[in-house]
Amino acid sequence: MPRFLLVLFVSAAVPAAADECYSVDPASGSVSFELRQAGSPFRGAFRRFGGELCIAQSQVARIDVWLEPASVETALPEIDAALKAKEFFDVGSHPRIAFASESVQVRGDRQLARGTLDIKGKRRNAEVPFRLAESGGKPLVSGSFTLDRLDYGIGTGEWSDTRWLGAEVKIDFSATLSRRLPLGRKRPGLYGVWFASSLEYPGFIPQIGFSLMESFHGTTILSVRRGASVALGGDGQVTLGNVVVKGGAKKVRRLYQDRILAGFAGGTADAFTLFERFEGKLDKHQGNLMRSAVELAKDWRTDRILRRLEAMLAVADREHSLIITGMGDVLEPEHGIVAIGSGGPYAQAAAKA
Repeated sequence: MPRFLLVLFVSAAVPAAADECYSVDPASGSVSFELRQAGSPFRGAFRRFGGELCIAQSQVARIDVWLEPASVETALPEIDAALKAKEFFDVGSHPRIAFASESVQVRGDRQLARGTLDIKGKRRNAEVPFRLAESGGKPLVSGSFTLDRLDYGIGTGEWSDTRWLGAEVKIDFSATLSRRLPLGRKRPGLYGVWFASSLEYPGFIPQIGFSLMESFHGTTILSVRRGASVALGGDGQVTLGNVVVKGGAKKVRRLYQDRILAGFAGGTADAFTLFERFEGKLDKHQGNLMRSAVELAKDWRTDRILRRLEAMLAVADREHSLIITGMGDVLEPEHGIVAIGSGGPYAQAAAKA
C-alpha cells in the first residue's frame, strides 16, 4: 500500500476527539476587580458567577460565562449599594454580565479568547488571555484582562470624571471546572423535567441538559387541569447541592392580570430572569400564552449570551399548560399534567393515580 494511502487510512480510522463541556464551579473560584480611586487602588469581587467551557485536546474550544453584578462586594455596604444603582451596573435592568467566545487560540503557555463582552446591554469585542491547568484532578482556568468602564457606561454623570475614578478596570478570575453530564442522563439531586410529548413547533427540538455547579435550586412544581380549571403549586423547597436551605419559598406566581399561573424549578437567579422576560412577552402579546412562550423561546435560541439559563418555568392558563426552559424549548405535556424539578416524576405519578 502506498505510504500516503496508509497515512490517509490511519487518519480516517482515528476519530477526532470530541469536545468535553464543563460547568464553572463558583464555590472554588473567584472573580475580582481593581481600579484607581483618588489615586489609590480600590478592589471588589463578584460572588455569583457561572457558565460553561468546552475543551478538546487540552485547548478550550468554546466559552460562555456570566456573572451577576448584584453580587458585588467591596466590604463597604454603601459602595455596594451605589455600584448596583443606575449610574453603575443598573442591576434592575441588567441582571447579568456575560462573555461569549468566537475563537480561542493557543499562545505559548496561555490561550487567548476573542469574543463579545456584554455589560449593561452594550456589547463590545474583547480579548481575554487565560491559562488552562489542573487542580485536584479537575481543569482550572485563571487569567486577567483590562477594560475601559466608560465603554460600557459604568459610572455615568459625575462618575465619568476619570480624575476621581479611573477608567481602566483590571479583572482577575480563577475557577475549577466540573464535567457536565451528557444529554439524556440524570443524576440524583439535579433538577429535571418529565414530559410525554413536545409542542408541535418546527425548529424547537427538546435538548434538555443540566449543570453540575452548586447553586441555589428550587425543586418540585406540579400543575394539573380538568376542563377549563387548572391548578399549579410547588413544594416551597430550595436546595444548595444536597442540603435543604429553605422549605417555604414562594415559587409560584400569578402573571398578566392574574390570568396566568407560573412556577419555577432550577437556579433561582436564572428563574427570576426567565420570569422577567416572560412577563415582558405577555405584556407585548396581550396575555397570549402560546405566542408569548414561543417568542421567549426564539429569543433564547438566538441570543448566545442568555440562552443557557439553568432554570425552567411551568406556566398555564385556561387552555394550555406549558414548560419553558432556559435552553430555548417549549414543551406541552399530555393529559394537562406538568411536573418539573427533582421531585417531578413522583408528583406526576401521584397526579395520574
